[in-house]
Amino acid sequence: IAEAVESLEIDAVINVQGDEPLIEPALIDELAEVIATGEWDMATAATPIEDKHQISDPSVVKAVFNRHGQALYFSRSTIPHIREPEGLPDPGVYWRHIGIYAYRRDYLLKLVAEPPCALENLEKLEQLRALDMGCRMKVIKTQDFGIGVDTPADIAKAEALLKQLED
Repeated sequence: IAEAVESLEIDAVINVQGDEPLIEPALIDELAEVIATGEWDMATAATPIEDKHQISDPSVVKAVFNRHGQALYFSRSTIPHIREPEGLPDPGVYWRHIGIYAYRRDYLLKLVAEPPCALENLEKLEQLRALDMGCRMKVIKTQDFGIGVDTPADIAKAEALLKQLED
């Protein structure tokens, strides 16, 4: 993406990753509005995890952010860890990262010029390089989550959802 926008005179770009075939157009618009403010270097999205099995699934990337929506960390591990669980945690404790990013063009070019950091190499999550660099990354909370195609088993689920949309 950086190569594609390097010669363009644009302020921002949005990347919908290929493993997110059912992104809602309204979410793309919302990310565009956030990145257009100029307050953030990047923006992305997360949705509440409602299936308790996904909390410990390493193919489901978890997002942690502060009260202002600024990204604090992303992990394939269960985060946050609940030290003293009393039953099930409240809804909204665990958030699934959605593979969509809005970048300020200049920040994207800076990001790709940096080598991967140690955390990125460990988790295999490119957004950790941005956080390591001090990125101001906004995480938009959304309920609009189609399906993430993270494993071969997810392909059949995505195909079934796409077929339903055709009917």
